[in-house]
Amino acid sequence: MPLDALPLGELSALGSAFLWALNAVMLRPLTAGIPALRITALQYAAVSVFILLMALALGRLDDAMNIPLLQAGALVGTALVGMGVGDTSYIRALGLLGVARSFTFATSGYVLLTTALAALFLAEPVTLKTLAGAAVLLAGMYLVVQSTERHVEQAPSPAIRTGLLFCALAAVCWGMTAAVLKLALTDVDVLAANSLRIPAVALMLNTASLGYHRFDASVYRPRVVLRAGLAGILGLGLGSLLFLYGIQEAGAAKTAILSSTAPLFAAVLALGLLRERLTRPLVVGTALSVAGTWLVV
Repeated sequence: MPLDALPLGELSALGSAFLWALNAVMLRPLTAGIPALRITALQYAAVSVFILLMALALGRLDDAMNIPLLQAGALVGTALVGMGVGDTSYIRALGLLGVARSFTFATSGYVLLTTALAALFLAEPVTLKTLAGAAVLLAGMYLVVQSTERHVEQAPSPAIRTGLLFCALAAVCWGMTAAVLKLALTDVDVLAANSLRIPAVALMLNTASLGYHRFDASVYRPRVVLRAGLAGILGLGLGSLLFLYGIQEAGAAKTAILSSTAPLFAAVLALGLLRERLTRPLVVGTALSVAGTWLVV
């Protein structure tokens, strides 16, 4: 098949979903001995270098410097909430619940909350299809919670509740960020915007990490830095770029639907690479969450 006949947009959307899931699987082993804040700080430091080099190569740094001050402040502020607080909370949940459960619950909650906020504050229409998708999503989330509560051999009950709370916090931060970003990104190039947002998050996270946890040479071993940095570059850097390319080539709706398969990739990767046990409620809940997301978007 000729290259120009391949559905590159659709393949990019699926590629972004796979890389987001791979990011979680790569970070999961680090959570056993390293605080979530340190892990997030390391991966965003690597991603900021990746984004700045790409923006420099494509000549987008000047565009970043020309973003109006108020708009730039909104872009950075949302990044600190969504990436800084949201991603750190999510990585904390990874360590408590595992990849399949935390990924499905957090991303489903994010889709649900984003849809609700868009309807309330951005006047986006709510159709019967959207309501049906929300109901299916809630059913899927309920089953994921049920599977987590029964999975007591991995974590004691207080840890499970804490993990679910961190998932919920991540979903809230991501949902609020998505709602505000729709306005803040008006007439702004995405790569230029990320050239501001991601380095600002990296600076905040690394400052907070060193201030709160102090310097620990064991955390900055080459193996740890390489794993966290590579996970960040693949998932947050390359994954996001594939997602944007998918929107450009395949359209926003199709890309959103295809990228929502990320929980399925996460479940399979967690089973194959981390040997996480997949229970029937978790499998059904994950499938319902993906189906609900398809209906919502």
